[in-house]
Amino acid sequence: MREQLNSEYGRHTWVFKNSMVELQNADFDAYKNFWGDEFRWTALLPFAWKLIDNHWLEFPDLTLYDSDKETAFNSAISIWSAAIHLLGLGMGWSDIEKGLTEWETIDFATGYHPVLDLVKKLCGDELDLLEFHIRQNRGIYGWVFSQIDEAPEKVNFERNPSSYPDEIQDWAADMAPLGRLLLHGGSDPLHLSPHFRDSVIGDNKFSRDFKLDRLRGDRYVLRLPTYAKWPLQLKNCGAQERNEIGEFSYESVDVQIENLGSIGLFVGGGGQFDRRRFRYSETYKEIKPGSQYISHYWGI
Repeated sequence: MREQLNSEYGRHTWVFKNSMVELQNADFDAYKNFWGDEFRWTALLPFAWKLIDNHWLEFPDLTLYDSDKETAFNSAISIWSAAIHLLGLGMGWSDIEKGLTEWETIDFATGYHPVLDLVKKLCGDELDLLEFHIRQNRGIYGWVFSQIDEAPEKVNFERNPSSYPDEIQDWAADMAPLGRLLLHGGSDPLHLSPHFRDSVIGDNKFSRDFKLDRLRGDRYVLRLPTYAKWPLQLKNCGAQERNEIGEFSYESVDVQIENLGSIGLFVGGGGQFDRRRFRYSETYKEIKPGSQYISHYWGI
């Protein structure tokens, strides 16, 4: 074990294998209390958050083509659910459809943000289909993001008209498994939107069960006992300020969750975009300076 932990790869491999043991062995109620949701919709989340800055590690093999029906269904749930958590919370996108549309104009290029790089790797060629899912379920997603956005009146519930369900069903029937399972069988056949709501907002009540420590300068550490409702806790934890003329600013916060560890440093967008925090990587090699901020703006 000591030899494994002496190498960078060994340390991260050991963390992936052991950091969630307590949660994996928990009973149903304890697990749901931690995540705010059930296993199928959260199965990839501990890996996804840890892999953002460790792109050289291989993601679990989730090939759907050769899987039986139940395995493919469960895998599709976990993949799309992780993608929505990463885009909506990691990128700080209150309008995921808008963010994806902007990203698509540059062919879903990598190098702008480590979260986007991971989502592209996770969803592959079917990434663009997520736009249709968000559009069909804009009501739920819009409401969720309006609860964690500092300017809820700016969350657009009517940016594009919903697509015709029958048209989508006919189109989705001939897709590859990941896309077909996302769109075929109703507006939300994988029940992604209500489960996202349950995990992110839950009962929509802010809890005092957290610890906020101020480090050097304007940086904080937010320590939480569970993943459930962490964006709501982050918004309301007190790590933000208003100046004498009423201008609002988010301070940088390292979000640390018990048994899961740090899910990253979350910073404000700045200026008119200082409505949501997004995950920022200080070691990421950007395609151009400021690309992490630019890509955050796509979905605001």
